[in-house]
Amino acid sequence: MKYQTWKCRGFWLPTDPTAKTVDFMDVLIAKGDWDEIEDADDERIFYYMDGFDLGVGDIISDGFVVVEIN
Repeated sequence: MKYQTWKCRGFWLPTDPTAKTVDFMDVLIAKGDWDEIEDADDERIFYYMDGFDLGVGDIISDGFVVVEIN
């Protein structure tokens, strides 16, 4: 793979304020920038951090909450 990545777990912020549960999902987040060439490596990437740090509790991609970083 051409990107350095983090394996992360998280969930989307609920759109229903009365929701009592969330569905967790595992994603790959790239540490760097997208090279603007779409290929097989990009199909696995959920989000590109463009060089910014990532921490537990961060909200990325318009509402995805990171709860675990491996």
